[in-house]
Amino acid sequence: MSSIVLEKSEELTEVGAGIQIGANGSRLLHQLGLQNEIEKYALAPDKGLMMDGRSGRSICTYPLNNFAQQQHQFPHYQIRRADLQRVLAEALQSRSPKSLKFGVTLEDIHQTSDAVEAVTTQGQTFRGTALVGCDGIHSRTREILFGKAEPDFSGCVAWRAVVPSSEIDFQDARQPKIWIGSGRHIVQYPVASGDLVNIVACVDTTIAEQEQWQGSSSAADFRESFTDWCPEIQQLISLAEDALRWGLYERPVLDSWTSGRTTLLGDAAHAMLPSLAQGAVMAMEDGYQLAKSLAEQADTLLALNAYQSKRITRTRKTQT
Repeated sequence: MSSIVLEKSEELTEVGAGIQIGANGSRLLHQLGLQNEIEKYALAPDKGLMMDGRSGRSICTYPLNNFAQQQHQFPHYQIRRADLQRVLAEALQSRSPKSLKFGVTLEDIHQTSDAVEAVTTQGQTFRGTALVGCDGIHSRTREILFGKAEPDFSGCVAWRAVVPSSEIDFQDARQPKIWIGSGRHIVQYPVASGDLVNIVACVDTTIAEQEQWQGSSSAADFRESFTDWCPEIQQLISLAEDALRWGLYERPVLDSWTSGRTTLLGDAAHAMLPSLAQGAVMAMEDGYQLAKSLAEQADTLLALNAYQSKRITRTRKTQT
């Protein structure tokens, strides 16, 4: 079964910074034959450290790759999103040349009993037996199928940035750490083969902030939120001049995400906050189950509903 991937962007660019892929995601990457390519960029630290943000004191360790390997026989990766995206895009190009089409924006969906059409704002129409909306938290596909639902502000804003590990003075800069304090925390871990350190900081607030995925924000606001924290944190923030601030929003848990020959996948179906580092991995699992259902069931409508029934309980629980 051939597929076409319609991408809104004019080209693939870096969106987001680092990403963690647990054993349930690395298992699928290995099954796709991408282990060697992923491991050119990814790291798999044995464990992380939980730190007191104000004193800089180590509190305890938390499990990462050692636990993943022992319990699930697959690694826990930490990787830059751009590197993961590049590996996947190159694999797609190698296995299905010319299937990725850029600069395509979905305008509407037309369905009949035996086909579905994606109509674009550029005036194109793409016809097939099924349409999969994997178009993220602001999913146009979800809006067409189920209407527009306003997200709820979670009461938390976040900053993200990557900084060169060579510019960090303290010795264990490449050690994954979670720095915790009252109403705020910072997660750091190495990416880009250890050349960069990914930083994500979250702060409780009553002031809603817009969602945004590209650009930069005021580093002064970032520093101000952690002025009483330890010197290591002050240095990390001082290097994060390109930090981006965005609001974290919760979206309704859907009772169904399939309508006729159209279904949703990933954040479009079950957008979740980053607390479990499972948002992207749930999308990977979705993709695996969707392919499996389509391969096992000749009737596309039955296959799409089988895919949803296999995924909805797990993803609803993870999202909640």
